[in-house]
Parts: sequence; structure tokens; C-alpha cells
Amino acid sequence: HTVGDDAEDGGTQDQEKKERVAREAMASLEDSLPIFLQTIWDVSAMDIETTLRSVTDKVLKDISVPWQIRHRRARAMLRLARIFRDVGQVEHTDLSQASAAKQHLEEALYGAIKERG
Repeated sequence: HTVGDDAEDGGTQDQEKKERVAREAMASLEDSLPIFLQTIWDVSAMDIETTLRSVTDKVLKDISVPWQIRHRRARAMLRLARIFRDVGQVEHTDLSQASAAKQHLEEALYGAIKERG
């Protein structure tokens, strides 16, 4: 048993500790993934709703066009809203479990990468 052996044992232990800490951090991140996704979804939905409300007001209250045009715009927007509602009801994935959230995120990222080329 020499001083060099102690240094090697310490280096091995340090490396193992770093790997353990990294695994624990990754597990913690994966456990938090549903919360992150829900938060991102909530913020995105709020932004979309705010933008949509503003655009809707401008399109439907545009006094530079006759009321008939505004009425047709309103009917078209209602039709579009129904389409979005119907599409949104087709698939509802429960992302409260970390594994489901991770799989859903991976599929979304893969799809985005595939679309780019």
C-alpha cells in the first residue's frame, strides 16, 4: 500500500461520486419534466389567448369595412375555432408521469428535427 495507491483510490471515488451526482441530477430533472412541460404549456396558452383576443378585437371591430364584412369575419373565425376545438379533442396525453412526458417531448423534438430536413 503506497501513497500513489491512495491517490488512485481517491480519484476513483471522486469519479464515482461525480457520476452518482450526475445520475441523481438527471433523475431529478426527469421527475420535474411534467411540471416544466405544464408550465411551458400554461405560459404559451396564455400568450396565445392574449394575442388572439387582441387580433379578434381588431378584426371584428374594424370600422373601416362594412358590418357585412365584419359579420363574415366573425362567422369564419367561429368556424376556425370549431376546427381547432375538434383537433384539440382528438389526442389528449396524460403528461403527469415523468416517463410519458419524456416520451412526448422526445417525439416532439424528433418531429421538429425531421421537418427541418
